[in-house]
Formats: sequence, structure tokens, C-alpha cells
Amino acid sequence: MADHPGKADDGMVLDFGDIKRLTNQYIVDLWDHAFLVAKEDEGLVAFLSTLPNHKTVIMEHVPTVENLANAAFSILKPVFSKALVAA
Repeated sequence: MADHPGKADDGMVLDFGDIKRLTNQYIVDLWDHAFLVAKEDEGLVAFLSTLPNHKTVIMEHVPTVENLANAAFSILKPVFSKALVAA
């Protein structure tokens, strides 16, 4: 269990509703129904930029499930940390 003195007496450090809202805001709303492409794939990035109303997300690395999990963790860690301080 996470160690957050005074906040985890009931086993919950951050309310699930807050986790869901923040995850939707910072990950789901941006990635859902988007074409995820590695920035190194310059030809594909250039092609996708010519498509009108196309939702493209340019990723630092090839968008494998492992890299997406790492990217999501990197994005959400400071967001959740800030939410814990505010709680």
C-alpha cells in the first residue's frame, strides 16, 4: 500500500473518481481513436499531417504496449503526485 501519512487510513490514497478523471484528461481523451505514431517515422508523420481532421498523436518512441505503458506512467506520475498534495 502507498505510504501517505494521514491519508490512507481506509486503504485509499486517492479517490478512484479522481484517478479516472485525471487519466481520462491526460491519456484517454488524447489517445482514444487517435493514430499513435513514433516521431522517428518522419514519412508517416508527414503523410498524416496532410489528412484533414485526422487525430494523430506523435510519440517519443514506437507505440508498442510497453512504450505506451511507460509513457502513460511518465505522464500520470506527476499528475497523481500533485493530486495527492492537493487532497
